[in-house]
Amino acid sequence: METRAEELAYLQAEQEIWTDDPTSFEKLLEYKSNPFWKAVTAFCNNEIIGSIMAWKEKKEDIGTIENVFVTPRWRNHGLASQLIIEGLYYLKSCNLGEVQLLVETENESALTLYRSLGFEIMKEERRYWIDL
Repeated sequence: METRAEELAYLQAEQEIWTDDPTSFEKLLEYKSNPFWKAVTAFCNNEIIGSIMAWKEKKEDIGTIENVFVTPRWRNHGLASQLIIEGLYYLKSCNLGEVQLLVETENESALTLYRSLGFEIMKEERRYWIDL
C-alpha cells in the first residue's frame, strides 16, 4: 500500500468484510505509522481477495497481526493461514520473539485457525458499550 489508490482499494475490499465497522482512512494511516508496518495481501485478477497487516508495537518488543480477512469466495482454501504465516515470518525477520492478535471470543472459525497456527489465549478482554 504505497499509493493513495492502493490504500483506497484496500479500504474498499475490507469494507465489504466488516460492513458495520470498517477501518477508516485515518486508522489505516495510524496502523501504517507503526514500526516495521507491512501489509501482506493476496490478489486475483487485480482484485484483493485477502490481507493481513503486521507491525511492531511502538512501546513493546512484540509484533501484532491485525485486520485478517479473506473474501467469502476465497475462504476455506487455506489463504488466511498462508497470509498469517507470511506475516509471522516477516515479524520474525524483524527480530521479534512474540506476536499477538485480537479476535472476538465468539468467532469460532478464527479461533480454530489461530490455534492451528500455534496461537494460545493469553488473556481475554471485555469491552463495554453504551449508545448515546
